[in-house]
Amino acid sequence: MPSSPVETSDPRVLRTRRLLEDALLSFASERPYATVTVKDIAARATVNRATFYAHFADKDDLLRGLLRSRLDQALSVRLEGDDSGDGPASFEAYLDALLPAALEFSEWAAGGCRSARQQGLDAALPEAELRARIETLVGQWLGVGEDDGAAEMTASAVAAMVARVSTDWSRRAERVPEGTVLDRLRSLVLGAVGALPDAVDGPARARG
Repeated sequence: MPSSPVETSDPRVLRTRRLLEDALLSFASERPYATVTVKDIAARATVNRATFYAHFADKDDLLRGLLRSRLDQALSVRLEGDDSGDGPASFEAYLDALLPAALEFSEWAAGGCRSARQQGLDAALPEAELRARIETLVGQWLGVGEDDGAAEMTASAVAAMVARVSTDWSRRAERVPEGTVLDRLRSLVLGAVGALPDAVDGPARARG
C-alpha cells in the first residue's frame, strides 16, 4: 500500500488519479470531510476500492497528493518557456518560477478549499504541504545532504518563510500587491541563500 503517489507519466495512472482527486474535491462543498469515505470517493470516481488503494494509502494521502500536484502544475506552467529542456540555469531564475507558483497555490487553497475547511478539513494542511514541497525543491538546488547541514537549514527556513507568507497573503481580505510580495520574498530568499559557503549555480542533483 503506497504512502504517497509515485511519479509517473503513464496516462492511465494519471487519469485514475485525476478522477480520484476530482471526486474528493466534489465532496468538499457537500458534506463534512470526516464523513467522506474511501468507498464514497471510489464510487464517484467510478473505480473500485482496490484501485484506490493501489494509488493512495487513504483519503488524507489522496488530499496531500492533490495539493502537491496543484503546486507542481503551477510551477511547471511557469517553466514551460525554458527552451533548453534542462530547466532554469540559475537559482534566481528558478525562484522566479517557484515564488509565483507558491502564491497561486495558496490562493487556490484559500478559495477552492475554503468550503472544505468549513466542513472540517484541517486548515493547516495546505500550508504544511506547500512548506514540505518547497523544502524539497529548494533543497535540490542547495545540495541538501552534501554539506555540514547549512544547506538543509537554509532550505527549511526558506520553505517555512515562503509557505507562511504565501498562506497569510492569500487569506487576507486586503492584500499587499502580488508584485510587492514577490519582490520582498525574492530578496529574503536570495539573502538567506547568499549566506551559504558555496554559490548556487544549478540543481545539486545535476552537478557532476
